[in-house]
Amino acid sequence: MSHLRQMSGQGIEEGSTSVEVTTGEVLALSANESGVGATPRSVRESAISIIIPTYNESQNVVHVIERCRAALEGYEFEIIVVDDDSPDGTWKLVEDQYADDPEIRVVRRTDGRGLAAAVSRGFREASCEYCAVMDADLQHPPEKLPELIEALQPGVDVVIGSRHVDEGGIEDWPWIRRLVSRGATFIARLAVPEVRGISDPMSGFFAIRREVVSGIDLRPTGYKILLEILAKGDYDRVVEVPYVFRERERGSSKLTMQEYVRFLEHVLMLRRGGRRPRRPVVPP
Repeated sequence: MSHLRQMSGQGIEEGSTSVEVTTGEVLALSANESGVGATPRSVRESAISIIIPTYNESQNVVHVIERCRAALEGYEFEIIVVDDDSPDGTWKLVEDQYADDPEIRVVRRTDGRGLAAAVSRGFREASCEYCAVMDADLQHPPEKLPELIEALQPGVDVVIGSRHVDEGGIEDWPWIRRLVSRGATFIARLAVPEVRGISDPMSGFFAIRREVVSGIDLRPTGYKILLEILAKGDYDRVVEVPYVFRERERGSSKLTMQEYVRFLEHVLMLRRGGRRPRRPVVPP
């Protein structure tokens, strides 16, 4: 597995072409939250959509957006906040704060809840050639986004921010949470052959080419959307880049025992069927 740290070149912003799209041209959204749906008629080439799922993240969401904007200076991008109708008004805060900013959009989901389903909706809303996914709690460092983007060089389809490669890591986790995380990764590798050569298939911090999920029926259960993408997506090459996962500074974690149960249900669903027909080709 290649761990790309510093990539040569100037990034995806150089030599890029842009095709302007209207909201109606992006995607015809169905009432079903699960599937990604049809590919939009046109996308912004060499640009990236940052998808941030939120629920009760009013204390963090402006901080993460501003750090993303600073990290992506010089890139063509949009930030899509997909909020599950947060009681603390996260969606309203973003809507009011960035009402006049065309780079920032908020999608308020009122008929469903769940991190993975919110990300799936974000893919459907995205208007750019590339998509990156990260949490709003600043456990995923926005400053790493350019490194993920740079790693999406020709021939690379999925770039995973990995905690389990050299120079990656986890800060301030109790031993029981580390044990549970390792156990979940072991179960995923055992049940889903497509992820056996990947160090961190449970990561929530990753970037993909949008065609990886175009036309794919994503039906994620719980919060591990990457596992679903690796099992079903249309891709050949996966690269992992290191990052250090940090505990949230504000707000409370959404990870509960129920989420672990839903994760096990998700793994069983992927094992029973619906997986992609071939293993990923990864760099040596």
